[in-house]
Amino acid sequence: MKNLDKAVQSLKSTIELNPCGSWLLTSGLAARTHQAMKKYDEALEEYQVAQTIFPNWVPIVAGMGNIYGIAGSKSRKQKNIGQLGYYTMSF
Repeated sequence: MKNLDKAVQSLKSTIELNPCGSWLLTSGLAARTHQAMKKYDEALEEYQVAQTIFPNWVPIVAGMGNIYGIAGSKSRKQKNIGQLGYYTMSF
């Protein structure tokens, strides 16, 4: 766990330096790292920050839906599944 905490701190420092730079290498990894640590609220916060940069981007919506499913929020998970269906069908 200690290494994961250090990883999150490093990622947050990178995000502060360049918030719009490379979401997949910063906020995305931070969200997934929080998820691995079972810190679902923190993971969702990272995804919500990412949504302000990339609204309705499928990997963000999918990641959030995954966390809602793991955390047991059935209604929020279903909402995200509905969004994914809309976005994948619209391409």
